[in-house]
Amino acid sequence: MTAPVALAQADPEPRPDGDLLLADDFDDAAASALASYGDEWMAWEVAGGVGTLSSSSADNELAAQYPAPAATDVLIEVDLRFASDQVEGAGVTFRGSDLL
Repeated sequence: MTAPVALAQADPEPRPDGDLLLADDFDDAAASALASYGDEWMAWEVAGGVGTLSSSSADNELAAQYPAPAATDVLIEVDLRFASDQVEGAGVTFRGSDLL
């Protein structure tokens, strides 16, 4: 197995028709995401520009959340790195109210 490669990435730029609503460069844990479940199930760490979420739940579910302003027509980009090649998949879940 080869070690993962970390690629340099420019700061995110909002699309010409929108505003950047949320960006996390993982330099401040207090301003970053929150684990969706308590400390007995999940741990969220921010160090060296990387956010790491770990789980001790039976199904290893990982869920973090950001407080964010209301938005419509959202475009999201997420860069993920996995500590193991045994990962079956990953995704992003949006939740909202007053959905049409």
